[in-house]
Amino acid sequence: MSTNTRYWICQIAGWSLYGLFGLAMMAIFSGQVNPYFTLNQLMIVGIQLVSSHGLRLWIKRKGIFEKPTIQWVLLLLLGIVVTAVITQLITTPIILLITPDDLTTGYQFIHSVGYLGQAIFVFSIWSAMYATIYFVRNYKQAEIDKWKLEAEVQQAELMALKAQINPHFIFNALNSIRSLIAEDADSARFALTKLSNLLRYAIQFQARELVEVKEEVEIVKGYLTLEKIQLENRLQIEWSVSDKVLEYKIPAMSVQMLVENAIKHGISKLARGGFVRISATENGAGEFQILVENSGRLDANKSINGTGIGLSNVESRLKALLNSQATVEINQKENDVVEATLTIPYESVDS
Repeated sequence: MSTNTRYWICQIAGWSLYGLFGLAMMAIFSGQVNPYFTLNQLMIVGIQLVSSHGLRLWIKRKGIFEKPTIQWVLLLLLGIVVTAVITQLITTPIILLITPDDLTTGYQFIHSVGYLGQAIFVFSIWSAMYATIYFVRNYKQAEIDKWKLEAEVQQAELMALKAQINPHFIFNALNSIRSLIAEDADSARFALTKLSNLLRYAIQFQARELVEVKEEVEIVKGYLTLEKIQLENRLQIEWSVSDKVLEYKIPAMSVQMLVENAIKHGISKLARGGFVRISATENGAGEFQILVENSGRLDANKSINGTGIGLSNVESRLKALLNSQATVEINQKENDVVEATLTIPYESVDS
């Protein structure tokens, strides 16, 4: 139902009730409903309906409610008075013309003043109701527009972050696959499949911002397979993922970026290489944690945002998707081990 249709339904219903109220009062105080008075009441209601619509058109055309508060209040009061006067100037002569003389005996100018006051009162109530509906509707629309804008900004932020996701290893992976083609065609096809799956996942996760842990794990395994081809024995991989967390949801590519960061800033800088250990479990505090540990040292002069685009990307996407309910931290542990911890409350990913 359009706004205009709802308006006219309210107009007709409201003024009809007003007319019926007038007839009821007439019946109560006079003990009867005179046909001429009934006709007069219907005519008055019809004229007031048209007049109130004219007042609405004037309000909209002049943009009354867009003006400063004091100004629009004063202009509205002026519009109410003018509308009431015009209505009275139209109805009074018509009533005197169509009503028999014996029923208009004793009619004086003071009566018109009383009717004018009544019209001002009625149009004031109508205007107050119209203004209330107008401002409530505009407030709700403003809230909706605000939510839409926030959603668009958030989406833009996410898209900007996704644009940064360009696995640095892709060229190395392609070179490794190219060298494998002559040596081991089956391994080359296997590696190419893993690369294809990873790239498809990175492109398609836009439609599913949150994915199950088991999906992310499979992609990370494919990624590590490709890195293993290049790093060979320099890269040792350990997994410890609890079955309890496999169906929990996390931001897509989040673990992959933590692992990528571990290799790029850790293993690749060590002549002897090292290990990457990925574990995931519940922590007993209404949260589950995913830990990515790697050999290496964390530069004390660098913050989380200074250790590579991957970690800052994960942090920003967590904030955008889960409203800061989840956290990512990176710490230096003993024995030259760096640990990145992704902590997510169960409730934040239930939907």
